Amino acid sequence: MTKFKRVLTMMACALVACLVIAGCGANPKQDFIGTWEIFEMDESGEITSEDDLNLLKSFGLSVYLEITDDAISLEMFGSEAQKGTWEATASKKGTATFDDSTSDMTINDEGVLELSQNGTVLRFRQIDPSEKVSATDGAATTDEAAPTDEAAPTDEAAPTEGEEAADTDAAA
Repeated sequence: MTKFKRVLTMMACALVACLVIAGCGANPKQDFIGTWEIFEMDESGEITSEDDLNLLKSFGLSVYLEITDDAISLEMFGSEAQKGTWEATASKKGTATFDDSTSDMTINDEGVLELSQNGTVLRFRQIDPSEKVSATDGAATTDEAAPTDEAAPTDEAAPTEGEEAADTDAAA
């Protein structure tokens, strides 16, 4: 009987190990969690290019998705973020719901998140949250210096009264 108990114990351990391994599958939510920035928009075949969206971004107008474990928010062109809910339905597939309107979400092989609804597809890349640009940041990212009321300093010294008189006499 001791041999039977050993075989039974080994089978029970093998069963527990299989259950643990099966339960350790990747969490499908992990692929979605993070900060995403739009780089392309397709409205029923009419593409808004990355160049056009970068122009808007230079003015602080962009579209971001913030996805946490239990919430999603969509920030569009500097307006207040729309808050919603989401769920992963499979690996790299999910749904997002904003104000009773549901959109499909997928992440393709290139790591692009596509949010689609009624023929419109928004394509996002995952970014570091520090890369987000706000409407107030956009104006500050230009290369031009802001004008000031002060005159720019020059290397020339201002003429004294005697020098001004000498210049006037020389001109006469």
